[in-house]
Amino acid sequence: MSIFKAYRFLVICILLTAFSQAEAESALMDFNNAFREIYASTRTEMAKQYKPLIVASPFSLNLIGNEANENRQYVFSSAAYTNLKSVSHIPLTIYVLLVTEEGRQLPENKKKELKRLITLIKRVGIDLPNLGFTEQQLIKQQALTQMSLDFARKILSGVVVDSNKLTRFVRNSRTIIDTNVHDAAVAQIDWLHQVVKPWYDSLSGSEKKALKVLILAPKEPRDGNLMTQYFSRLLGVKGEGMNIVYAENVFDAEVGMNVLGTFLLDTQIGRGFFDDSWRMHEDLLSHAAREYIQTLQFGL
Repeated sequence: MSIFKAYRFLVICILLTAFSQAEAESALMDFNNAFREIYASTRTEMAKQYKPLIVASPFSLNLIGNEANENRQYVFSSAAYTNLKSVSHIPLTIYVLLVTEEGRQLPENKKKELKRLITLIKRVGIDLPNLGFTEQQLIKQQALTQMSLDFARKILSGVVVDSNKLTRFVRNSRTIIDTNVHDAAVAQIDWLHQVVKPWYDSLSGSEKKALKVLILAPKEPRDGNLMTQYFSRLLGVKGEGMNIVYAENVFDAEVGMNVLGTFLLDTQIGRGFFDDSWRMHEDLLSHAAREYIQTLQFGL
């Protein structure tokens, strides 16, 4: 065989090998796509079929029983709850605007923003009597609003944003904010208890044991979320787990059901493959990683 023919043969072999590898990778990719499609379909099916179920967000509840006529939807609407939190945002907003300017002159763009806030705070002060507060709550909201207005005006008239004065302002406002937080929490928990407890009591023993709660809520308050605390007490569990599923930063019910479906399916896969319901709720590589990392040498 000539050198040219040998070279041509080698090139053809390389090309055939590369083609075979690309074809194999394409087949594997196609299979993985099929896996994702089947997983998504099964996840949706499991979530739709699961009952009894409570889907809870900060402002709504869906109570889903084993019978179609047991499905109930409630909307939490409390003017005091919403407005207590909103008034508490007044000193918070001022602090957020000024915190990066401590010890410095307030730039023109933030002066303009602070003037706008002052105008808005004045309007809030006028509207306070019409926002559904109790007499005692109203007195506190008026004090917090006036305190914020006075401080904002002082900042505008000053040379620099005094760090000590800013700290004193937020600490002084905290007393009323703490009261607002307490009243808002009580309002939401009372509503939850009034709606959920009778429905929960109507469930059979096996239904109570099987009940899952899907909580749709922000990331930040996850550990101590009000609804997590309430349902933990109701169900007699420590927190998130087999009975309580937390959908972090999810507020759309349909997306939340995908989270529930993922939880249910991964639990089933964990049981089937590893005899461990929690195995798929952690990084699948975690066990091997933990063992191997211990063999590595790290400098001091």
